[in-house]
Formats: sequence, C-alpha cells, structure tokens
Amino acid sequence: YQRRVGDPRTETTTMSSQTLWIRCVRARNVKSADSNGFSDPYCVVVCAGVKVKTKVIKKTLNPHWNEMVSLSLPTGSNPNDVVITVMDKDLVGSDDYLGEVRIPLPPLETTGEAFHTLTAGSTKHTDITGDLHILLCLSARNIAQPPLLTPKMAAPGSGQLFVAILRGQNLAAKDKSGTSDPYCELHLGDEFRKTSVIRKTLDPQWIDQEFYFEVTKAARELRINVFDWDLMSKDDPMGCAVLRIADLQDGVEKEHTLSLKPQGKESCSGEIVVRVAHISAARVEANNSIAAEHHEELTHLLVGAQDLVLVSSLCTVYQSDEVARVLVSIFESQHQTHRLLNQLLFREIKSTEHAEQLFRTDSMATKTLRNYLRLTASAFVRTALGRGVAAARAGGASLELDPTKGGSADNAPALLAVCVRVFDGVCSAADNAADCRLPNAVRGILGSLRLLAAQRFGAAVGATAVGAALFLRFICPALAAPDAFGVVDDSLNKIERRMCVLVSKVVQNLANGVRFGQKEPFMAPMNAFIDQRAQQYAQFIDAISASPKSQVNPSSVKQSQQDKILDLAIIIRHLNNNFDRVKAQMPKDLRAVSRPERLVEAETAMSRIG
Repeated sequence: YQRRVGDPRTETTTMSSQTLWIRCVRARNVKSADSNGFSDPYCVVVCAGVKVKTKVIKKTLNPHWNEMVSLSLPTGSNPNDVVITVMDKDLVGSDDYLGEVRIPLPPLETTGEAFHTLTAGSTKHTDITGDLHILLCLSARNIAQPPLLTPKMAAPGSGQLFVAILRGQNLAAKDKSGTSDPYCELHLGDEFRKTSVIRKTLDPQWIDQEFYFEVTKAARELRINVFDWDLMSKDDPMGCAVLRIADLQDGVEKEHTLSLKPQGKESCSGEIVVRVAHISAARVEANNSIAAEHHEELTHLLVGAQDLVLVSSLCTVYQSDEVARVLVSIFESQHQTHRLLNQLLFREIKSTEHAEQLFRTDSMATKTLRNYLRLTASAFVRTALGRGVAAARAGGASLELDPTKGGSADNAPALLAVCVRVFDGVCSAADNAADCRLPNAVRGILGSLRLLAAQRFGAAVGATAVGAALFLRFICPALAAPDAFGVVDDSLNKIERRMCVLVSKVVQNLANGVRFGQKEPFMAPMNAFIDQRAQQYAQFIDAISASPKSQVNPSSVKQSQQDKILDLAIIIRHLNNNFDRVKAQMPKDLRAVSRPERLVEAETAMSRIG
C-alpha cells in the first residue's frame, strides 16, 4: 500500500501497525545522467517491502520536491530503517540510478531531519554525488494525521534567507475590468517559490506567504517576478524587482519597498513590499549553539511563566507567521498551546472595539490560531474537503459563472452540487472516525473563543467568532488552495483552481451570513445555497464549539531535540534583532501583575541568552 498525503483516491482498509511519514525536501548536486548535462530526478521510498515514489523534477541537478509521502507498514514488520533511492526518469529504456540513502527510523512519534550523503549502496556505481534532505516521523496506526514536517535546516555551510511577501501597491491593470489577479514568483539561484493569487485588485495583500531559501556563495540576488493570473490565456507579466544579498545586513529583519521594473516589453507600475532577513552561515551556527546550550532555560522563559510575559512582548513587537508557527510548535510540545491561544485570543477580543471587526485582520491571534489548526486539524480538513474536491476535479469541466471569463449561468447547478458536497463533507467529517474528526483540543479552543467573544459582545458574536476562526482562517483558504494544505497530492490546473476559488467564495459567504449582491452579480444563483444551509451551518458551529465529551488529547507527535533547538534558534534571532523593543514592551504587560519580580527574572534571562 502506498499513498501520497491528501489523496482520497488512495484510501484503503489494509491493516497496519504504524505509518511512516516522509518529506522528501530536495537533493543537491546529483549526478548528470542525460546528454543535456542534467537529470530528471525522483525518489523511490522503500520500507518493510512497501514502496512509494515522488514526482519527477525535470532538467536539474538540484531537484526541490518538498513532497510528503506516507507508507502504511504491515503489522509486525518492525523495520529498522528506510531506503530512499534517487532515480533519473527516462522516456526510453530503464531509468538511471543516481544513488541512495539508508536512514535508521526514529523513535515512535519523534521527527527527524537531516542531510544524507547519497551513496552507491550495494550497486557497482562509483560516480555517485550529492546529498538528500529528508524529514521523517514514525506514527502509531491510529494517528491518521501527519506531523507538520516543516523543513528548518540549512545545508552545512549555508546561510538562510527569510522572505515574507506582504503587499503590492499601485500595480498595473491587466484585465478588462481595470484590475489584475496578481501573484509573485521568487527565484534565488536554483530555488523557486510562488505565492497565492489575489483576485481583482491593484493593491494585493498577501497572508501567510513566508518562505525560506538556502543561501550559498553562488546565490547573489533574490528576484521577484509579478504576474497577472489569467484563466483562459497565458499569465501576463507585471514587472519584477531584484534584491541583492550583499545589500542585506546579517541577522537583521527589515521591510523593503521594491519598485517594479519591466521583465520584457510589458507595461508595469507600482511596488512590492517584502520583509526580508538574511542569516549568514556563521550566525545560523551561532544561534543554534546558543539554543542548544540554553534550550531548557529559554523554553521555561517562554512557556513556564505564569503570565507568558516574553510571549506577550514578542507577539506585540512581531506580527509574523514565522514567530506564530514557532510558538505553536514549542507550546504544543509542552502540551500548553491552550494557554498561548487563550491569552492571544483574549487580547484580540479585548482590543477590538466593534464586533464586526473581530478576527477580520491578520493579527498574531489569527496567525497563531491558523498555525495551530494546520498542525492539529490537517487530517480533518483533508477528510472534510478531499472527496468533494476530487469529485469536482474528476468532472473536468469549467464551473465558471463570470461572463467576463467565459462563464455562464448554465454552470450554476453544477457549481451548486459541488458546494453541497463540500459543505456536507465538512459537517460529517467533524464527527467522523476518531483519527480524522475535529480534535477535542481544537473544540476546546473554539469553545473558549466563543465564550470570550460572547462575554464581550453577546452570544450571537460568540458563534460568529468561531465561524471566522475556523472557516475564514482555515477551511476556506484550504479550499481555495487545496494543494498547499495537502487536500490533494498534485498541482491543480487553472480550471480546477478557479473552481476551488468559486466554491470557497460560496462557503465563505455562508460563514459570513452574507448573500451575493451587486459586487459579484454573476454569483447570485448561489444565494439559494446560502439561504438553505444557514440553519445547518449554525448547528455545526454549536456542535464544534461545545465542551468536548472526552478528555482533551495532547499532541500526538513529539518534538525532537533537534526541532526544539531549531525553533528556539529562530526565537533567539528575533530577540537579537529587536532586543530593546521586546524588553521595553514587557513592563506594559506586567502593569496588572502584582509580582514585578517576574520582570526582573525575565530581563535577566533574556540578557543572558540574547
């Protein structure tokens, strides 16, 4: 039995005692096997007689798969290691061998990440080169939800470049409507990243679009190409911007406003605003060393403080998905995420003046909640959305309603059927089998959120807040980009992606309690769905935000010592970057606390560590 994560078409009832989750991140400097001087590499993963393959990356010696696969291991197999072979895909003849690695399996529920040197194994090859970046975790059978295997390591001797795409300003109009559908492509050496598409705007705001790049001596500049997404034709270039690595101060995170220049002959205008930090190889090593030496002290400073003083200060100074992700990872490893979220949610609700503004901005509370949901509820969202998305893709036809994009109102019944299937999938998955239902821990957080919001704004707003947190910040983004959330295991074509965007619009309006109107009149046929499902939606919100019947379960995946050090090293980088601002914020958070000695203890520890 083999499976790519998120593929509902590969479900099976085969009995298994353990599941091995592996993320094949990339390989570096593999052997050239083709006459063009490149290879077309893919990985073959084998453990206990079970095999699975990754996708093929064409014409490269430095493939970047970043693909998660899983192997359900036969009961009683108890393997000691996994073998991952890199092959070159050939259209004619047998595929060429590029090397292999044999990796011992980590302890149960513990993640491992490393660069492994490719070797010839038992073959007669003598010209094997390169290495393989792998993350893996061995889980018990009743854990259907994969760990959040996020690559954190830089290759030995390499630095890191952290890039957050924030927004665009005054971009060129490329569509007949006078707007554009912008997205960004990021290039650094051989590495490539891509943001989500923001529809119908010249001033796009990107959320949760943060990327890491490995910086080698050959990497000289970050290039950002901006495009207008088109459904029926080739995407239009909107300009590009370049940021030289040599111009970035080591270890300092800074916002840059970059003017767009033409990529070719196209007209362009406007700017892209990014937040960037270059961390040299020496600084990466230094931060890791400090984290390793002080990991217990820093963990206690973050998690052990009764008032979460340092966390509160960090979240005030940094409005960063990276900080949110790391805090969730650290607190979840200590089974204390409910304390983190309750404090941030309380602060968000207390600082919001009007109920209709609650959780409508991408604050640290919403960033942290979103990262927590991605960590703990990924199996739920795959189950909830997987079958509906797969069925819609199988149809293959466009469900477009917008006449300016070649759509027609005749497609409304088919789109409505997809919306019904997707929403019913969400409602049924919430109370599905124990390994893919909405976890009790998540229900507990949503219940706390509802109570806090209701205390400040009334009972109706409590229910609205739960919907905003779960649908607007998690389910709808996963529906609009199912490949990014592991709902599907491959890339979507333009017709499929547009279909997912349309369905997410309908579900989001249902969650908002808003009918389609003059802004998008072509979506009016979907108002019948919103009206008919309003009561079912309200019942669903009541069910998932009620107190869980059973004990709240702690995280099923443990954090390895290496993961702890890498996460704490990120916190140390942020402390070093804005030490005075973080420390200056701390007294403000302690004004209501009667024990000011905690401030002295926290400042002393910060000074020693930072």
